Amino acid sequence: MTSLAIPLLLAGLAATPVALSAEPSLPELQEAYEKAAAQAGSTHVKGLTIVGSQCNMSDGKFFCQIGFRIEGEADERVYLDVATVEPLPSEGYSLVSGLCRR
Repeated sequence: MTSLAIPLLLAGLAATPVALSAEPSLPELQEAYEKAAAQAGSTHVKGLTIVGSQCNMSDGKFFCQIGFRIEGEADERVYLDVATVEPLPSEGYSLVSGLCRR
């Protein structure tokens, strides 16, 4: 992926219209990741910051393409992963799969 493609990809993710189906926001996805990382310990990459997402809902879960950076990397590249999150009964989301589980 060229360095020009990354900003274009993120612009495309940011320009995606938000549906009325309560699609998770970037802060909500970040919080779901941090909760899962705290519980899983070394199976998650530390210092991951979500910078873009595009989600679709199916069977009560959101399947999201996530753009993220890893803190401390000199080139600040954007990685992509697919993650599944589900709404919690009270508030927020739970990470079901994806986002750098080792």
